[in-house]
Amino acid sequence: MSSHDEVEHLARPAAPVAPACAINIAATFTAEPLEPSLCFWMRELAIAARISFAPLYQVFQQLLDPTGLLATNQSGVNILLIRPEDWLRYITDVSDWPEVEAATERTRADLCQIVRQFTARSRVPLLIALCPASGLAQGEPRRAALLAQLEADLLRDLADLPGVVLLPSAELLELYPVPQYDNPYGDELGQIPYTEEFFAALGTRLARAIRALLAQPYKVIAVDCDNTLWGGVCGEDSAQGLQIGPGHRALQAFLVAQQQAGMLICLCSKNSEADVQAVFDTRADMLLRPEHLSLRYVNWDAKSQSLRAIAQALGVGLDSVLFLDDSPLECAEVRASCPQVLALQVPAEPQLAAFVRHLWPADRIRVTEDDRQRATRYHEQAQRERFRQETTSLGDFIDGLGLEVTIQPLEVAHLDRAAQLTQRTNQFNLTTVRRTSAELASLLREGVGAQVVHVRDRFGDYGLVGVLIYGGDGDALLVDTFLLSCRTLARGVEHQMLAWLGREAQARGLAQVALPFIPTAKNLPARRFLDGLGEVACAQVGGAARYQLPASAAAAASYSPEQHETPAPADLEGAAPAPQGVALATWEVFQRIATQLHAVGPIMAALRQSQADQAQAPQRYVAPRSETEQAVAAMWAELLGVERVSADAQFFDVGGHSLRLVQFMVRVRDRFGVELPMQVLISGSFTIVDAAQLIERCRIEQADEQDLEALLTQLDGLSDEEIAALLAEQG
Repeated sequence: MSSHDEVEHLARPAAPVAPACAINIAATFTAEPLEPSLCFWMRELAIAARISFAPLYQVFQQLLDPTGLLATNQSGVNILLIRPEDWLRYITDVSDWPEVEAATERTRADLCQIVRQFTARSRVPLLIALCPASGLAQGEPRRAALLAQLEADLLRDLADLPGVVLLPSAELLELYPVPQYDNPYGDELGQIPYTEEFFAALGTRLARAIRALLAQPYKVIAVDCDNTLWGGVCGEDSAQGLQIGPGHRALQAFLVAQQQAGMLICLCSKNSEADVQAVFDTRADMLLRPEHLSLRYVNWDAKSQSLRAIAQALGVGLDSVLFLDDSPLECAEVRASCPQVLALQVPAEPQLAAFVRHLWPADRIRVTEDDRQRATRYHEQAQRERFRQETTSLGDFIDGLGLEVTIQPLEVAHLDRAAQLTQRTNQFNLTTVRRTSAELASLLREGVGAQVVHVRDRFGDYGLVGVLIYGGDGDALLVDTFLLSCRTLARGVEHQMLAWLGREAQARGLAQVALPFIPTAKNLPARRFLDGLGEVACAQVGGAARYQLPASAAAAASYSPEQHETPAPADLEGAAPAPQGVALATWEVFQRIATQLHAVGPIMAALRQSQADQAQAPQRYVAPRSETEQAVAAMWAELLGVERVSADAQFFDVGGHSLRLVQFMVRVRDRFGVELPMQVLISGSFTIVDAAQLIERCRIEQADEQDLEALLTQLDGLSDEEIAALLAEQG
């Protein structure tokens, strides 16, 4: 790769993105019935989304086409909906079962290979939802076993692919059960294999995953004790008098699982510490144990005051804290005093299990090893702070740590954590270029220089804390990304990273190291580092400052503690700005989801109400004229849940979709006895007038041959004058 190509490749992520989040979908079946559900959830979640569907059964073509819908998505999420049963649709001879198995296995293997190739060049996450087989297929043991194996093999082969998120069919049906989900008639007529209820469930699951992909994850769950972790008040009922029911156990199990996945769990309770400790000491049925807790703020202070103290002690922002409490008053106090905290009211014990299963803000798409070690690292940091208090100077403290810094090439195993750092690191981040794991993998394949930084000391392992991305630019080594987690800031690690860059420039025969700096509201520590370098020149290039120093000076960079202040507690890897088109959903939305919208029935009711509200907007109305138009208008109004529909309104513009189209066709068949051609209707928008004309045309084309023969016989018996008179009479 030439220096020019290298610089051009590094510059791409800084390009402006579209104002709306693109959600592009390709499926092995007709997927347009998803649109109402997805649109509903995007509005609820405050995500300005642009939803587009590829043509039917164009999954392979879309993955392969560099100019297609999926490949051109630069800011959002791509979705594949795969129903392996659809691969059997085009196998004409199913009598040779070994060949059927071989053919479907070839399709599966081809799909995995093409997905790998696609993700190598894609910049956005790829969400793959595996959709359940029909009841008919599941009722045939041989076919059911084949389809189950195909899904299992897909999950296995794509599990660790960077940038790919998998949603198994069993998980969808478990989270959002739909008793009758398959639609045989719709499948036969228009390859719409599912009911409206299932499409609502699928849209909900996809929306939940999209939110988790686009939003920054919370890092801390602060939880109340009385009537939350257990039933009753420990200061009044005694430890043995408290109730720990199935819902309480579900909440505690959820918290333990979250802690194991890297969440910091804290108590935030108005209580006596001794009373709370007695519960942990004497109740063996408590699943949540003291070792799962990072901090315990058990006192009589306002909950908002305790939450501020928790955030400061853990070195996180308040916007990284999720607070759970049974009291509406305590939640209201926190929302008023700490609006950055997401405060949710937990329901009564019988509803707790459903509440935690549908607590969307706690979802994590990928859990890195660094996440799993977060609680351990907090305790190690506490040891460092105690050691810091024992030393007399910053130099003695840093010398006593015995820091070991390792800088090594970025590898596939590092992608998730490195992407996480680009998304979260704000204070010591020169350019704040945010990248996904798929984008980093693409840089690796392009040969762009990339290093990661590991740090450990006498108290433990900090993990992967830094990222360097760089390339040649004339006689300079141009640094695209220079970031370091604040957990190791002001200990000389950043100087060792700069020295490594200087040596790399010298090894390449380059005279300079160029460090672009794009100021943000939080990266002042990075600027102070640059301003403190010797032999550095600074110039404005576009909207960024470009610091440049000789490679020899960079290679000689070293840290002198006496020249630096003791770092203040930092917002460690704080939340990055939301992606373009993504706002922050309010607490009311997540409260409603966790307590109401967690089953298909309520979701369908909310979806229909939303559609009805939209339909109430004043619109120009044209009345249907003919009897057929009036019948079609009545069908549309019933299907769309509105009082009336204008005769010139486009079906897909007034809330129609593929599933409702099939329902409309069924009503037409029952009323008029004709089969409307699906492909004619689905290929473009049509009005009530268009549909009525098509019905009349089909009635003529499908008229009974005997009726036609009888008419012809009758005409044969008429004279030319009688036929002319009859035609004149008919107009």
